Amino acid sequence: MRTTLAIANGCIKDSADFNWIHQNNHTFTASLSELAKARYTFTILRCPFSRLLSVYLDKIVNRNNPAWGYVDLHRRTIDIEDVTFEFFVKSMSSDRIKNADQIIPKKALQALAA
Repeated sequence: MRTTLAIANGCIKDSADFNWIHQNNHTFTASLSELAKARYTFTILRCPFSRLLSVYLDKIVNRNNPAWGYVDLHRRTIDIEDVTFEFFVKSMSSDRIKNADQIIPKKALQALAA
C-alpha cells in the first residue's frame, strides 16, 4: 500500500525504488494534530501470519541485528542457524518473548517488529 501511495504521489518512479519507503517511514506518519484535523483517516492492518513470516525472513534468516536480541531472549541457548520458522512461531507464546520489552531495549524490539 505504501509503495502504491508513493508511486501515485510521485515519491518514487516504480516498485524498483522500494527501499525509499523504509528510508522515509516518517513521510507516512501523521501527527496527532493532523489526525484530529483530517476529514477521514484509515488504517491498514497486515495479516498476522504474513507479518510473522516477514519478521522471520527479514530478521532471523537474514541475520539482521534484532536476530541477536532474539537469541539473547533465549539466554543464548539456541543457535540462530537452528531457528526454524516453526520454532520461531512457537516461541512467540513464551512469557520471556511476550515480555521482551522488559528484558531488551524498546528500540531493539521495534527493530525486530519493523
